[in-house]
Amino acid sequence: MNPLNIRADAAGSKPDELSPLAQNIDGLVAAGYRDFLRPLAKAGDRVSVEKRGKHIEIVSDGKLPSKYAGSRWYGLRGWTHPRQVTDADIRTWRLWPDAGLCLALGEVVAIDIDIKIPTTDHSFAAERARTLVAKIRELVGAEVGRRPDTLATRTRSGTTSTVIFLRAGAEFFKRWLSFGDGYKIEFLAHGQQVVIAGWHKSGDPQHTNLARHAFDSLPVLSQDAFDNTWKQIREAIEAAGFSITEPAGRSRPGKRQAPRTQNEIIWAEAMRRRAEWLPSLLPPEVTVPPSGGLRISSEDLERELEEDLAIFPDGIHDYGTERGHTPLSFIQEFGTVTADGGIEYGGCPEYGERDGELYAVVSEPDPNVLRPSRPEAITWLCRVLGGPVPTADASMGDLARALGLDDLAIGNHMAALYFKDEDNVVPIVPPEQWQPAQIRANRSRLPIMRATNPEGFEKLKVVWEDSFVAAPAEVDTLIAEEIERVRRGPSSAGPSTDLTHRPDLAPVPPDACRADLRVVTGLISPAGILVREWLLDPLLPFGDATQCIGEPGIGKSSLMLLFALVVATGREDILRGKNATGQPISPVRLHRPGPVLIYNAEDRLAEMERRLAAAQRHFGVTDADMKHDIILWSGVDNEHLTLMCRPDGRSDLKRAPGFARLEAVIRKHGVVMVALDPQRSLTGGVENSTEDAEALFQALARLASETKTSIVVVHHPNKTTRENAGDMMAGSGSSAAAGKVRSSFTATNVRPDRRRDDEKDWNLDGPNARLIRIDHGKLNHGEKLSTPLVYRRVSVPVGNGSGVRPEAAAALFDQDPRAALEMAGDMAPVLELVNIATLTVQDGPKAPSAHAEPIARIINELIGDRQECSWGSIWNIARERMREAGVTKAKVRSSIQGQVISALLDGVAIKDAGQTVRIHAEQRGQSDTSPWIMVKTVIPPKEAS
Repeated sequence: MNPLNIRADAAGSKPDELSPLAQNIDGLVAAGYRDFLRPLAKAGDRVSVEKRGKHIEIVSDGKLPSKYAGSRWYGLRGWTHPRQVTDADIRTWRLWPDAGLCLALGEVVAIDIDIKIPTTDHSFAAERARTLVAKIRELVGAEVGRRPDTLATRTRSGTTSTVIFLRAGAEFFKRWLSFGDGYKIEFLAHGQQVVIAGWHKSGDPQHTNLARHAFDSLPVLSQDAFDNTWKQIREAIEAAGFSITEPAGRSRPGKRQAPRTQNEIIWAEAMRRRAEWLPSLLPPEVTVPPSGGLRISSEDLERELEEDLAIFPDGIHDYGTERGHTPLSFIQEFGTVTADGGIEYGGCPEYGERDGELYAVVSEPDPNVLRPSRPEAITWLCRVLGGPVPTADASMGDLARALGLDDLAIGNHMAALYFKDEDNVVPIVPPEQWQPAQIRANRSRLPIMRATNPEGFEKLKVVWEDSFVAAPAEVDTLIAEEIERVRRGPSSAGPSTDLTHRPDLAPVPPDACRADLRVVTGLISPAGILVREWLLDPLLPFGDATQCIGEPGIGKSSLMLLFALVVATGREDILRGKNATGQPISPVRLHRPGPVLIYNAEDRLAEMERRLAAAQRHFGVTDADMKHDIILWSGVDNEHLTLMCRPDGRSDLKRAPGFARLEAVIRKHGVVMVALDPQRSLTGGVENSTEDAEALFQALARLASETKTSIVVVHHPNKTTRENAGDMMAGSGSSAAAGKVRSSFTATNVRPDRRRDDEKDWNLDGPNARLIRIDHGKLNHGEKLSTPLVYRRVSVPVGNGSGVRPEAAAALFDQDPRAALEMAGDMAPVLELVNIATLTVQDGPKAPSAHAEPIARIINELIGDRQECSWGSIWNIARERMREAGVTKAKVRSSIQGQVISALLDGVAIKDAGQTVRIHAEQRGQSDTSPWIMVKTVIPPKEAS
């Protein structure tokens, strides 16, 4: 039976219609590529993929290895792993409708020249790029001894985009260079694939001559040849006038560099002992080998990124997100905190574009996953490694101590390793020449030497043995004794766990009950009662703790800096704003200006300075206005602030040394306002523990009372309560904090697609699309705000450029984005108060935006003959169509979704095939995560007219 007839019967296609796979597979099999071939669903097909045990439907971009069964496409699991493709597989693939074909790389590698210049473009820029493509092909051909026109390639109609195929003569991993206007050179290897038969998402066909180049005849690319070619490609790009950016971090094994900082040595030792902690952080089906490296596919990680995550003996690199990891950042990104305080694999977060990073962590798909904070990750790692559990700030010093590394010895080792002979009064004797006494004298350096270069240290032990200086067992015994000595402490590697001299943990003295107690025996005279004290009335009371609850990224840090600027300058106009007649917008009043302390555990000091500088410029603050200090304390660049800890890992939370340091700063500078951001970072306790939450806020309340200051703690909400405006119980973890604070308020987004009752008449178009609202959740000391405070998030210049507008700088330095940024300077978020009265729509219903109809037409096209479809099944293609139509520049799904839903929430009527249809978006379900559905309704002619 003719397979084509079977395909026609099964898929309803014409007998003479061959899929790209069927057209090309025979030649590729004959050329020796059989076991590297994988089928593809075409761009636009809906594909069911498994993610975290659930099947979700995505839209194929034409590059997704897939299989066809029961009239549906499914993601092809394990496509990156070696497999034997049989004749039966090929016969089956031929029948799959419109199937494409890709080549799984590994034994074959590819150089992807991703420079797309249309053949119709003959501008100067196009000719320069076209010349560069030819030069790169020439360089590759010369290195492997082939003419450029005889190389195995894949091309695309109407453009210069080219892929060159070679055989791998070494173990290669992905590399890339980015330059120019979105140009990129990618070296693709194991874990990647290249489409060799099918259509690009633009609709252009892909062409390859690979079938004319037998696998055995492909030129072999050695490691030296690759290094030389990559160097020449870099030089060619720069010679053409382009500036290059490339990923930081490890590109392949064999590029190891000796650690040069204390933290790098600590990470090197942690990686040497990776078998003790790494298995808990990986999917259950992944086995960690006793030695060597490990590659984990994105499929095993159940994420949509294509490339693998590689774990080398001395480091971690994620080729999917194109960035490296320390053990700590790896634990924080892939771990989840368990109920007993442990950490295990929690799956992958969602990735997307943020702050210029293409694959940044942007959201958490599973509300039950609680990613560990930095102190939690260090504490867990210390416990797993068998070292002393941190009782204070959980610093890198604690981890060094758990690993048996003395930081004083690290400093001595680095000095001996990197100082030149002429820098030393006494010449340093190299370890190869040490005698037994010198080995014993340098015993504290031995664990550090092993951490920095495990292979070299083993060779050094052989040298000592051959020289009759020390037997390997003797050296190992010295190292074990040194590790035990450091762990016992006290050591300079970290804060001491000896709490016997802690005054806050000392026994209560016998006369402690002689407090100034007030015994009421009759009527209290109101004349003798002091009025309440406020910092910002009615938000921040003096002498007490306040909680600010808001989801990540909403602007809580910007709000704290805004309040700080108000308190430090005394300028109520920044706090209260003005309406058209010059009257204040906000009822909030400043009672007492003074110094402010802002602690942020998540932002670097430079970022805090950028945001504060932007706010100062935006509100016209001068040097004369800065009457009081604003103290910026970054928990990233400076000391991490842990206020509460468990002295022995089991007892109740007690004040940690960080608490005394905070109090010392408050008293030294006379601080009247303290912002602590976020709450999770402040203790070594459990967020869900009622006792731990009460201990923290009881201590903060007492500190605020004793120092006469106002302390506001920034906290994150639960995923299900993040939109609950004015809900004092919205914070994640234990609700005990809500009971302890005297004041709390929420910061929530104002969403066009989910309006609250008091937002029904607000105009949320244009600049009003980025609003947040502040609502009282609790206020024990007075009357809550009757209406919310509404702020607009605006991006303003920091002022660290030369004053040129960003668009002008971009035009002047089109090929050098770094120079353009230095010319224009940074932008930073600032909150400005909005008059609610100006938001109210006075003239009837809101008019549809200018983009509503184009968006409706795009969605209508994607719905096709159906009556409805899920947004999740079409968003990827909708994004590309909207960008092509100039409707949006956004790339992130959430941004695209917000724009589409805002445009279609009330429905848009358009003409479709001679009839009028209404396209609208509706959410099916009551929760925030309920799916959005795009619906098409035919409007009867009478109603349409």
